Amino acid sequence: MSVKSVAIHKLLQMTLDKSAFKCQGKNITLPFMMINDNPSVSTKVAVTLILAFSPGGGVTRAYSFGEFTVGPSWGLQKFTLNILFEGLLSDDTTIAYLSIDLPKNQTINLQ
Repeated sequence: MSVKSVAIHKLLQMTLDKSAFKCQGKNITLPFMMINDNPSVSTKVAVTLILAFSPGGGVTRAYSFGEFTVGPSWGLQKFTLNILFEGLLSDDTTIAYLSIDLPKNQTINLQ
């Protein structure tokens, strides 16, 4: 799946399948292919996995995969992170998403 987005408020969020909640107690690796659509502007992108177990009740966990530079050609970035097991359960209201923070008015292609 390819997503092309112009970030107005420096934040791009992609909803994930609910199976993301099964990552508790595991090391997970997220590979990304990205290209900077405006190479004249240096682009550092921060990636965070957010698991909202109970959005209304305030049980949310955020896991940072760190920051990397998106270059002018397609590049593969891989992040590995250990998600602690807390015994939290998902239900119909849970939301899992990746949050990508990037410079205002910058355009990237993400696969």
